[in-house]
Amino acid sequence: MLTYAVHGQGSALVTERLILLADVPLDEASELWSSVREYDASFESVLSALAGRGIGQLRDFALLEFVPGAQGAVSTALRGRATIELDGDTYSGEGVTTWSEASADRVTCVTLRLDEAPRDTPSLPLNRGVVQTSELVWGHEPLEQFSLTNTSETDRSALFRNAPALRAMTETNPEEQTIVRRTVPQWMLRFSSGKVVGIGDRVVIGRRPTPIVDNGEKLETLLSPQREVSANHAVLRGLEDGVEIIDLGSKNGTVVQPEGSEIALLRGGSSTVLRAGDTVDFGDGNVAECVRASHP
Repeated sequence: MLTYAVHGQGSALVTERLILLADVPLDEASELWSSVREYDASFESVLSALAGRGIGQLRDFALLEFVPGAQGAVSTALRGRATIELDGDTYSGEGVTTWSEASADRVTCVTLRLDEAPRDTPSLPLNRGVVQTSELVWGHEPLEQFSLTNTSETDRSALFRNAPALRAMTETNPEEQTIVRRTVPQWMLRFSSGKVVGIGDRVVIGRRPTPIVDNGEKLETLLSPQREVSANHAVLRGLEDGVEIIDLGSKNGTVVQPEGSEIALLRGGSSTVLRAGDTVDFGDGNVAECVRASHP
């Protein structure tokens, strides 16, 4: 699991096998993301893009690659004050003209850091994308997490803006962690394929859904031969008046068609409430209507 601290002015870029933490503003990081092209990005292409403006303008950075086909093997590049911690051993980029490179095997825990975040700084999960942060951790659970149920609307909006690949938030104190209460579904998503998904407790839906909180959630798999549906695409939660749907940073977004209103596209942690008669399109023909559940 990869998490980032909601702290600092650096930027992180994450693909399926690369993690870059750089001392650059978010807009510059987004340009860099486009230049290396997510699916074609390689260790060398990212280094070339970083050095594209000349060594004299090269910013501090930490780059890590999970070596394909070698479990636990990583390659790293470091410059300036950036550090990478591999299973407790810290490597620094201080004192080099360009950058220093290293490799390691059988790595289980990684921390990339520009500046150390305060202990009470919230951490959020990140699958893939660009986000503002000064610290990323891979391989173990973050020390501090937040609960969506105990967060104000203002705080929720701020957290969504900082979480383009948002997956979940749990409380900081494990002893006070919210326990999922199993409820009878009051709502359903009725798909055009005939599939029906009951929505009572939280439901994670996607191509290969996985749990996003420790205390359990319902998982619903959608067939997606063209891979238009993301692995963890969205999370659903039954409310009194409808179904809350939160896009989990899906690649193609989630298309919502409210009954009698204009189509809306949810992306990067944005959310809405589905009412009876509204439809939602997850991609690859997975279109569903929100309806009230009927019980005997």
